[in-house]
Amino acid sequence: QVPSFNHIQERRTTVKTAAWLLSPLSILKVTVAVGLVVCAVFLMDGRQQWWPYTILFCFSLLLAIYSLLTLISHFFQISEIERTKVISLELAVNGISCMLCLCAFLFLCWDEMRMQDGYWLHHSMLPPPYISQLKWMKRVAVVMGAFLVNSTLFLFTFLRVRKDGFE
Repeated sequence: QVPSFNHIQERRTTVKTAAWLLSPLSILKVTVAVGLVVCAVFLMDGRQQWWPYTILFCFSLLLAIYSLLTLISHFFQISEIERTKVISLELAVNGISCMLCLCAFLFLCWDEMRMQDGYWLHHSMLPPPYISQLKWMKRVAVVMGAFLVNSTLFLFTFLRVRKDGFE
């Protein structure tokens, strides 16, 4: 009896062409990563002010890395055997990320409203001297907008992956 090597063939990965990087899914993932890096850069100076800014900073970096890793996993298309597991995991993480970005947006809205009213006591300290309070509030507004856009982009990515899978 001749041994079958079908299981080896099933585990092979295929690589897509470079043109795939201009597909809607890859553009969505790169846009999400860029938006999250913007959040991290703008929150970098706030980490000493208040611990939630540190959490949002780390959250932004982790999700940016996740987005780029899933972009790579889509580019190096995995086998049929593992595809359903990875797609299920990606759908779950995209859904959770969408909700967490929306929660971060709402949290920063609350923080911005408090700062607009002149109430800064919930922070452990004021913004650094080289950043005025007004400039810090503008930074928070940019991060709020970026989290709202990222929430929407994670939703679009969720819907796209659910519809097309790895195509």
